[in-house]
Parts: sequence; C-alpha cells; structure tokens
Amino acid sequence: MPKDYYRVSVDGIEAITGYDFFSNVSTSIQAVIEGSVDTGPTQ
Repeated sequence: MPKDYYRVSVDGIEAITGYDFFSNVSTSIQAVIEGSVDTGPTQ
C-alpha cells in the first residue's frame, strides 16, 4: 500500500479523536493549517 494512503488532514484526525489540537490559534488560521494535507515527498 502506498504511503500516500495514510496521509490525512489535522481535521480528519480531530474528527476521529474528538481533540482540537490548535484551539489556541485563531479560527481563520486553524482552517488553513488543519484543512491541508502534506503532499511532499516521503523520503
């Protein structure tokens, strides 16, 4: 299975765990940080 299969956004992890990891950051910044998925090289 390719490593890309396991890449997920912070929003995805928060939805599964119920945690809010960046609660001290403004909501506009949270949206940018949490909604993106790193698509860079894995090595």
